[in-house]
Amino acid sequence: MKNFNYFTPKSLSEVQDVLARYPEGGVLMAGGTDLLVQMKSKAIAPECLVDLKGLGLSYIRHTGGGLAIGGTTTLSEIESSTLIKEKCPVLAATCSEMASYSIRHLATIGGNLCNAAPSADTAPPLMVLGSRVRIIGLEGERIVPVEEMFTGPGETVLKRGEILTEIQIPDLPPHSGAVYLKYKRNEGMDLALVGVAISMVLNSSRTTCREIQIALGAVAPTPIRASVAEEVLRGNQLKEDLFEETAIKAREAAQPLTDVRCSAAYRTALGEKLTLDALWQVRKLAIDKKEA
Repeated sequence: MKNFNYFTPKSLSEVQDVLARYPEGGVLMAGGTDLLVQMKSKAIAPECLVDLKGLGLSYIRHTGGGLAIGGTTTLSEIESSTLIKEKCPVLAATCSEMASYSIRHLATIGGNLCNAAPSADTAPPLMVLGSRVRIIGLEGERIVPVEEMFTGPGETVLKRGEILTEIQIPDLPPHSGAVYLKYKRNEGMDLALVGVAISMVLNSSRTTCREIQIALGAVAPTPIRASVAEEVLRGNQLKEDLFEETAIKAREAAQPLTDVRCSAAYRTALGEKLTLDALWQVRKLAIDKKEA
C-alpha cells in the first residue's frame, strides 16, 4: 500500500482546507470498510485520507416530520436504535442483515450510499421511503432525493469536495408499511444477489393500494425504481393476480449482468420471486399496522 497522509478535521471548513491542499489525491473516509479494501488491492492510491468521524455527523433524531440520520452514523447504531425501530423498522432490519457484526460497528450509512455499489443494501429501502440526502460543499448546501443520487457503478452526483452530511427520511403515513428483502449466497456476509424494497400505503378500509413504490438493487448499474410495476397496483384492490403482474413488470425492469456470483438469468428470476414475496409481506404490515 502506498504511503499517505491522514487527517482528522473537526469542522467542514477544515475538510475543505485539506482537500484544497490535495486537489487530486485527497479522499474522504467515513467507516473505511470499502475504502481500505480498495487501497489494499491498489484500486486507488490516495495521497491523503480525510477522516470524517470528528465532524459530529453521527446522530439519529426525529425532527417532527421524519428522521434525520447523520452521514457517519454506523450501521450498528441504526440497527440498535429504539427510535429507528419505532419510526422506520425496515431500515433497522436492513442494517441488521448487512455484512458482519464487527463491520457494522465501523461501516456508515453515508459510506454505504456514497460507495454507490449496485448492491448497496440501504439504497432501495431509502428510495421507496422518499428519503433525501443533505450535501454540503464549497458551493453551499443542496438536498438530493436518494433515487437521484446514483449515476453509475461507484459513481454519484457528489462533486469534488462535497460531503453527504445527513439522510432525511419522512415518516410513513397511516395504513402503510415497508419491507426490504434480499437474496445472497450462503456465506453470511455476502452482498445481495438481488434486493427488493417496497413501500405501500392503503386506503382507510385497507382494501386498496393508494400508493406504492418499488426499488430494486443489484439488477442494474445502479439501484433503480420499478415505476411501470408500481402502476399495476396503484389505485387498485389487493388481488393476487395483480401482485403476480406487478412482480412480472418488476422483472422486466431489471437489467442485470452475469458475474462471478450468479448469472443474469438467475438474477432476473430472483427479482420476480422476491418482488412477489415482498408484496405479500408489505400488504400484511400495512393491514396490521396499529395507528397512533
